Amino acid sequence: MATSTVVWVAANEHDPSLLAAELARRDYEVVRVRPGESAAAAANLRVLSSDVAATPSELVDEYRLDSRPTLVLAASPEQESAVLGFLRDSDDVVAVNGDPQRRAEVFLHRLARVDRLARAMQQMHSASTKDALTGLDNRAMFEVEATRWCEDNLGAAHRALLLLDIDHFKSLNDRFGHGEGDRALVEIAGRMRVAASAGDGLFRHGGEEFAVLLTRSTREEIVVAAQRIRNSAGMSPMSLAIQQRNAITLTLSGGLSFLTPGRALAQAVQEADTALYAAKAAGRDRLVSYDSLVETAAANEQDIGVLNFQNITKVVTERVTNLVTLFGKGLLEEAQRQAKTDALTALKNRRYFDERIAREVELAHKDGRMLSIAMLDLDHFGRFNKAFGVPTGDLVLKVFAEVASASIRSTDWLARIGGEEFCLVVPGDMEDAKTIAERVRANLAARTVATDEDEPLRVTVSIGVTQFSPDIATPMHFVKKASHALREAKRLGRNQVYCMP
Repeated sequence: MATSTVVWVAANEHDPSLLAAELARRDYEVVRVRPGESAAAAANLRVLSSDVAATPSELVDEYRLDSRPTLVLAASPEQESAVLGFLRDSDDVVAVNGDPQRRAEVFLHRLARVDRLARAMQQMHSASTKDALTGLDNRAMFEVEATRWCEDNLGAAHRALLLLDIDHFKSLNDRFGHGEGDRALVEIAGRMRVAASAGDGLFRHGGEEFAVLLTRSTREEIVVAAQRIRNSAGMSPMSLAIQQRNAITLTLSGGLSFLTPGRALAQAVQEADTALYAAKAAGRDRLVSYDSLVETAAANEQDIGVLNFQNITKVVTERVTNLVTLFGKGLLEEAQRQAKTDALTALKNRRYFDERIAREVELAHKDGRMLSIAMLDLDHFGRFNKAFGVPTGDLVLKVFAEVASASIRSTDWLARIGGEEFCLVVPGDMEDAKTIAERVRANLAARTVATDEDEPLRVTVSIGVTQFSPDIATPMHFVKKASHALREAKRLGRNQVYCMP
């Protein structure tokens, strides 16, 4: 498949045959045309042979007929110098006299340079005019196009500016993260493209706000088109990858301002923004036109400026209230989490253990469900602190928590109940608990812990397992029985699992 297509302009169609063959070998596709025909050809690049013109001025005229990236073939070094006088910065010229092999090498080099430069300029243009995330035209292009729309003669057509804002977008970001927020912006932009007509202009105006330039035969048709585009985001739920069980429906609020001859862009944007705030203040997920807003304000003997101030105040107050509520909720949730989580290991702490083991024992008494626990104690932990210091001891505890958490099932839970002592709670019989405890022990024994002295430590754990039985009256009795089993594991040599029925 050809990488680029070259339109070759020459008076003699046999003249470029040798160089054209070289291009074909380099994966270029060559389309040969006569003078004056290049602009109509579909191609990325143009090669212009100087033989198309009898005079320098005719060559200049032919050159200016086509604005695409061009390599001019000069018949001599003198003509090459003359061409440099009118050549665009992105184009190049090469003299095709002399040794054929050398001529082909220079020609291919120059054409490749023109191709690279053209691609780079196109990328720079795209980067300066396109929104990198959504692929829509950006705000700079909006201002250029919207200004042109305001200044052009409208004729019989009607034109309007539509501003759209995603409702409660910050809540989406806060709940699912900015990555999912970006996905939502991309999907909404895609839906807007489908809903818009070919002559409409779509722009990302900034953040979660979009701008649309509309032109139709009547104002009624513009309102219908604006409503269709606004509805496009809420037509079906958007399923977010981070939590696909929770599909959400996003809505857009819209403000519409009709463009009339002589009206400045800044005024049109302000009117559309005023209508947008009115839509937000009225409950969101709706379209409001500035003209209808003015009519309503006049009928109610309201000043449009005062009404806009009230709408802005209402929307901003709501946003601040939501922000404070979310912030307070976050602080409360974090405080609750910290109250029941061990700060060093991130496991459940003693407070959580005492509360939950009481419920587990109560349910075991009531329902007869299977329940087992395992007491775990790191072997010779005091030696680590004495020999390597408290930071190394803390690291040992973190490594154990990491290994143990990865070794248990999702239905099991583990708590640090003090120092180097932990308790594993298993909804199952003693064989289940023994299997899981042995997996924890083996995985920890296979793991080493690095120290500041570059001396890797091998850490082991002794584990005592027991199963709930009806004669266990209290959680304390249950834990005490597991502690007896742990002492037996220590007495028998450590680094083992001991079960006590």
